[in-house]
Amino acid sequence: MSTNLVTTEWLEKNLNRQDLVVLDATMGSISGDNSDLDNRVYIPTSQHFNIKHDFSNSCSDLPCTLPTYDVFCQKVRKLGIRKNSLVVVYDAKGIYSSPRAWWLLTLMGHKNVFVLDGGLPKWVQENRPVTISACESKSNVKWEGHLLSELAVDKDKVAMALGEANIVDARSHERFLGAVPEPRRGIRSGHIPSSKNLPFERLLSRGNYLPKEVLQARFDALGINMSAPTYFYCGSGVTACIVLLAALEAGMKQLAIYDGSWSEWGADLGLGIEIGA
Repeated sequence: MSTNLVTTEWLEKNLNRQDLVVLDATMGSISGDNSDLDNRVYIPTSQHFNIKHDFSNSCSDLPCTLPTYDVFCQKVRKLGIRKNSLVVVYDAKGIYSSPRAWWLLTLMGHKNVFVLDGGLPKWVQENRPVTISACESKSNVKWEGHLLSELAVDKDKVAMALGEANIVDARSHERFLGAVPEPRRGIRSGHIPSSKNLPFERLLSRGNYLPKEVLQARFDALGINMSAPTYFYCGSGVTACIVLLAALEAGMKQLAIYDGSWSEWGADLGLGIEIGA
């Protein structure tokens, strides 16, 4: 496929494929309404992909940062994903945390992983089949991947690239400006110097990604230097993956997530910040 997205129609038609693995990567928002997660249903055959507890670094003070490759391998083998598996991830908010799961699997070397455009809300709205619980896998398949380290950057690389790389902030415009307090304690308000703001909501409509040409226009409006790498960040590295995936759909290359994101940068008094536009 020339896209990293699949439609609800495609997924329903392919639910019985032997090589398909469906993952529910739902997680709550730190600053939004999570009432939509109460008493939710699941797409048939789907398994939990628990980003916060299984696929984050439990030893880090930062939220949702990358687990080590070895820990990832240990956790993912329980999902029954083989080298030739076609993996589809979704979440109960439409498009929110599923791109993070897509990015994690891609970063760790799985080639056939896609995001369900519209996620569970669209699936339910279209009266497609659901179950009341996720499946519990009893698999113990050896994970076959390799770490694509170029898809993630740390604060040192971001600091060295200021003014050269494109740096895109996926948070709200108010948080980017420093006009409102950060939702996490001890984090300064503002943004990384030279970064540009593209709130992830501007790339979506009713839980679906906007058409490719509209995504391209959103990035064109930022004045992106297409010959330079582009690094994405947000509060914790989750919604930044929404914007990275949109950039990939729009045809951009040399893309990476700053995994520590503003939770790390905003707490480090040795790193400069900007406030305002």
